[in-house]
Amino acid sequence: MKDNIENQVSIIVPCYNVVNYLQDFIDSMINQTYKNYELIFVNDGSTDGTLDYLNERIKELKNAKIINQNNHGLAYARNEGLKIAQGEYVAFFDPDDQLHKKTLEENLELFSMYTVDVVMFSMQYVTESCERIKEVTLRSNKDLQIMDYNQFREHFPEIFFETSFFSACNKLYRKDFLIKNQLVFPEIRTGQDSIFNCQMMLKGCKLYINHKIYYYYRFGRPGSAAANKVDDQRIIDDNQVCEVFKKFTRELGLNPSYYRQLSFQKVNKLFEKIKNAYDEPREKMNLLFSQPEFQTVLRFSNIDSIKGIKNKLKFIYLIKEKNKWIG
Repeated sequence: MKDNIENQVSIIVPCYNVVNYLQDFIDSMINQTYKNYELIFVNDGSTDGTLDYLNERIKELKNAKIINQNNHGLAYARNEGLKIAQGEYVAFFDPDDQLHKKTLEENLELFSMYTVDVVMFSMQYVTESCERIKEVTLRSNKDLQIMDYNQFREHFPEIFFETSFFSACNKLYRKDFLIKNQLVFPEIRTGQDSIFNCQMMLKGCKLYINHKIYYYYRFGRPGSAAANKVDDQRIIDDNQVCEVFKKFTRELGLNPSYYRQLSFQKVNKLFEKIKNAYDEPREKMNLLFSQPEFQTVLRFSNIDSIKGIKNKLKFIYLIKEKNKWIG
């Protein structure tokens, strides 16, 4: 693929207190074999020297710009970057991750080979020291290459449990598809990627699935969204994610057991975090178990929606805990 303005990709990179990781990320971008891209760094109120580092590095990056703003969160930062993106394609990468040097070249080439709106590639989780620990691919559909709305609906029961599909970091998007369908990230603490990508498919997206690994995702970084303690907004946001997924399953005409399973997973994960993080958890537990979707799912009549004996036992335990904390 020849470098020209029509094939430019805008890479939007929200940054919050990542000064220790930016060098590796920027170097992995400099090493890309495909050079027709712009970097849009969105400094989201960092307090650790991130902005100073970006201002210094941008002197050597002719294709980079910085948006500096107060802290508004990941979704807001991505949406602000999208507003000024000039490229034909858009990517949403994280500044503590790294990419294979041919990520852009080989995945952009697929847009010229197939009539698709989005290209998805596989990821690999890495530790803080960049040790590779887990491949994140579309395991349930290794033979699936192009997915449209009908195939999304058909395969949703398997895709539902696939991290690879729901992430935004492992995709290249046609910007005109996002703009035409008014697709933006919802400004909630967790689940933004899942909602964004489901909305994308409901809008009629055609997705190419490249099963090769290109993206190295740093897992469990201290200070990252995944590592934070549970605050009240996290509980409320997770309940909202479940509400949105209930709407999705209804629009797709699917069995409600899928969003019940998701609600169970959310409430179980939050319960364990609260239990382990707080000596006096009553206030948090009360808020957790009083959320509408969590209350609805934690009924014994829904136990058939829960997969696996261990999960069913945990489900019964959570019902008892709900009655204990708010009964």
